[in-house]
Amino acid sequence: GTLLATGSYDRTVALVDARSQENIKKVKIPGDCEALAWDPFNPEYLTVASEDGSLTCWDVRKFSEKTPLWSLVANEYGGVSDLSFNR
Repeated sequence: GTLLATGSYDRTVALVDARSQENIKKVKIPGDCEALAWDPFNPEYLTVASEDGSLTCWDVRKFSEKTPLWSLVANEYGGVSDLSFNR
């Protein structure tokens, strides 16, 4: 695909379409981004781990709505530093 996802320490996640420099979409997350991963079973889902201990998943087809599919606190006493899917 041509869609690039980035996470940043300014508490944002961005989607960039490599075919267009103007098509950048961003959402705010509750903490600095520590990791992100595409779901191998649902390639339109992007999950982000943040330093506040939360995991958040978006359907990138609806990313501009800024409403996640789901969010949960995986570690209430610290950050989530990595994220992976198991096939």
